[in-house]
Amino acid sequence: MEKNKASGRKYLRYFLIFTAAVVSVALVYTSIAYMIKQTELTNRFTKRDFGIELLEPQYDLLPEESRNNLVPNDTVTKDPKVKNTEDTDAFVFLKVTVPVAEITKYVDPYNVDDPPTKHNDEIFYLKTTGTSLYGLSNVFNNTPADASDNGYWVELTGREEGTDLSGETRTYVFGYSVYLTPEEESETLFDFVQFKNILQYELDPDDDIHIQVDAYGIQADYLEGINKNNGNNKAIMTQAQLNTIFGYILS
Repeated sequence: MEKNKASGRKYLRYFLIFTAAVVSVALVYTSIAYMIKQTELTNRFTKRDFGIELLEPQYDLLPEESRNNLVPNDTVTKDPKVKNTEDTDAFVFLKVTVPVAEITKYVDPYNVDDPPTKHNDEIFYLKTTGTSLYGLSNVFNNTPADASDNGYWVELTGREEGTDLSGETRTYVFGYSVYLTPEEESETLFDFVQFKNILQYELDPDDDIHIQVDAYGIQADYLEGINKNNGNNKAIMTQAQLNTIFGYILS
């Protein structure tokens, strides 16, 4: 049993499992066939696996013990981003699935006007470097001010599931605002995970608690209604455009 020095409370350690995968990636090749007749042109489409890599560089450096054994209010580095390993430009996406449980967040037990209550909630916060540990919300690299000229993540709220927190998981879906050139990497979506400061014994320490990250990619050319460039620069995709592109991947 571990002791939280800040509050003097004792906590059970929980075993956290992080999983990551590259899924549902697709490349649509378009080749224009020879003109059989002057007015006849045929487009042929084929599909194959597309080369992207899901990276978590700082997380991969952590010892196994530091990755998986947490007490409430602990943090652990987790820094997902995507690399384009294909030889063509690509739009990329990330889906994060976080666990939901009936918990009581231990915020201020002495506030009699607003005592903590037990309710369904996500078990973790997902945060970026420099974010306060006392903040009670997720913080993503999802605004232009937070990211470099390389791009930023745009949340696709219409593609997310479990947002009413009535089930066992809740998903977040993000698309990257610009395409990645070959060998180019995105910014991280977030940089660390914080276990919410829950009351003791509300979770079974023998349960496996999963956070899963899935990466998706599709080539940036030949997508109907999508112009990847704005003059000589990469075009900044809107939420609606990224939602359309993600739909091509799922179809």
